[in-house]
Amino acid sequence: IKRRVCIITKKEEELRQFITRDLHSGATIYEATGAYHFEKHNEIITIVDKSEYQKLMKFINELDPKAFITVYNVSSMKYQPKIGAF
Repeated sequence: IKRRVCIITKKEEELRQFITRDLHSGATIYEATGAYHFEKHNEIITIVDKSEYQKLMKFINELDPKAFITVYNVSSMKYQPKIGAF
């Protein structure tokens, strides 16, 4: 089972580096706008397995205990690597 983890944190760069360097995983960053105050934030989204999830959550709790995190179970994934250039 994989998990899709969405994180908003003030320590975005440190988190991005941990995901790519330590977990050897990919991530996507979206710009999000808060509905109450229209503040702009970046949301980091990554998909991890069980052991990566445990490492990620431990890291986030130490890095930024106030981070906003949502977690979804992923039932299936499809990945097509690029073949050649467009």
